[in-house]
Amino acid sequence: MYNCKLLTIVYTDWYNGIKVRRKTLNNRQKILDCSLNLFCRKGYESVAVSEICKEAGITKPTLYHYFKSKYGLLEALLEEKYNEYGVELERVSYSDEHIENVLHRMARIYMEYASAHVNVYLLFLALEYAPKESDAYKAIKPYVTKTFDSVVRVFDKAGNTLGNMYGRQFLFATSFIGAMNTYILMRYKYSDNKESFYLDQSEVYNVLHQFLHGVYS
Repeated sequence: MYNCKLLTIVYTDWYNGIKVRRKTLNNRQKILDCSLNLFCRKGYESVAVSEICKEAGITKPTLYHYFKSKYGLLEALLEEKYNEYGVELERVSYSDEHIENVLHRMARIYMEYASAHVNVYLLFLALEYAPKESDAYKAIKPYVTKTFDSVVRVFDKAGNTLGNMYGRQFLFATSFIGAMNTYILMRYKYSDNKESFYLDQSEVYNVLHQFLHGVYS
């Protein structure tokens, strides 16, 4: 015979365990989501821990249970958001396709992510251009480096197509990333409807064509 009392205790413990884990996940994600919203609206340096707690409806001890500091929170947030597109950029950078196809895929990743998460994209740019000794820049720097390394890799692999690449990878990678960031930033700045900001495939083609062929194209 089954011990119904024992089964009830086991089930209750299991159910409560699920509830606790779910609450833990929900609290952590709520903190990340609320901090992202505040950082995008006001900038990282301008947001206090107390504001994040108020926005998330939690206490400071709860926040510090999940993250050691505001900086630790930013690090976790950047890792989560970078992985939404940075991992794909890195994967594409190892492709053996023709360089024009690889760059087109990279440009599409940039613009599709910016279309879907423009505030996050703009936050990345703001952090990247923060003072070099600031926490904001220190947090974003590893991801800036990863992105740059991925783009440099594309030009390294294109030596057979573009000829001698010695010393030119840095210039080409910088120009490509600059073209993507500048276009997205200015396109958003002058957009008539920022709430439904969107970059279509023709823009991907046009920006890449401009990068590859220059002013006289």
